[in-house]
Formats: sequence, C-alpha cells, structure tokens
Amino acid sequence: MLETLAGWNEDIAEGVFAFEETVERSTTAIISPGVRYAFNLPNDGQLVIGAALPIGLTSDSADWGVFFDCSFEHPFVRVDAPERNDKRATLQRKRRCDPNGIRTHF
Repeated sequence: MLETLAGWNEDIAEGVFAFEETVERSTTAIISPGVRYAFNLPNDGQLVIGAALPIGLTSDSADWGVFFDCSFEHPFVRVDAPERNDKRATLQRKRRCDPNGIRTHF
C-alpha cells in the first residue's frame, strides 16, 4: 500500500517586530510505502498487523521513519437470522401483531 500526507503550516515568529515577517510558513510532504496483513479469527474478529517506512519529500519534513501498526477489528452488532422452522421466532412475530395484522409492539 502507498499513503501520502501533505501539510501547510504557519507559525508565529518570535522576536520579530515587522508585521510582514511575523508568520513563518512551511510545507511538509511525506510518502509512506508499507504492507498490511489481516488474520481472520473464528469469532468474526480480525487481527491486522502492518509496517510502513515514511519518507520526507521536502526540507521541512523528517527524512525517514518507521511505523508499526497492530489493530483488532470486530463486528459492531452481530445479528443472527432466526431459522424458518423456529417456533420461538414464530411466536414472537405473532405477539407483535394484533388480530387485524397491525403491528402493535416494537
């Protein structure tokens, strides 16, 4: 994978009395080639590990660096669909509707 980052920074200079010279501007640009791999776990979770080598492209950015990443992804909500022959699910659906078929409970 390949990621890029660019930033335009403005800093207030110290010890300068002229208004035009009070702001110091700099531009940073970084390109970061890297790899990432995910392990699928049995509980629908996912373990992701990665590494990258950020390289500075401008004189204001850092020359190079190393970046390691490890994260765990899991489902936010797990919804299990009831089976068609499940008596409990059928009873729950019947309780939600009155005799005219109008849903009364949510």
